[in-house]
Amino acid sequence: MNGVEQFCIKHRACDDGAKWAKQYATLADVYDNCKRGDWLIWMLDKANKIELEQERLLAIEFAERVLPIFERRYPNDDRPCKAIEAAKNSSNSRHTAYDAARAAYAADAAYAADAAHAAHAAHAAHAAHAAYAAANAADAADDTSAESKWQANRIREVISNPWRTT
Repeated sequence: MNGVEQFCIKHRACDDGAKWAKQYATLADVYDNCKRGDWLIWMLDKANKIELEQERLLAIEFAERVLPIFERRYPNDDRPCKAIEAAKNSSNSRHTAYDAARAAYAADAAYAADAAHAAHAAHAAHAAHAAYAAANAADAADDTSAESKWQANRIREVISNPWRTT
């Protein structure tokens, strides 16, 4: 059993993620080749290789990218926008942000639900949830693979591969 398999078992990776990751010999290779932002954030989080501030800023960025999807469908509902703004102004406390973001989550409806969820997750500083929700919101706009790939590349721009030693 290699390090990738051990990591997947230890951290209870989802079946799809574990199956995909096991094609690689090292976690460094998994990190370099992953096309899903939510999986990369999960991986960084489980390995304690992401700072809360990095996670918060990425979550905000992911949510902002899909906010227009929600706003087109619900032009008079500003709760997700307010949640993102609150996330930008909040402390690094996940719990404080989570409590304040509950109103934004209430904005989830129909296909725009994931855009609202992304905003809620951004405020709660949960980048993996924001990435997943943002990709799903983009999916409603037929662009999920492009969004997910963009997220993965953006994560690698912010956090260089922590498993690469050279």
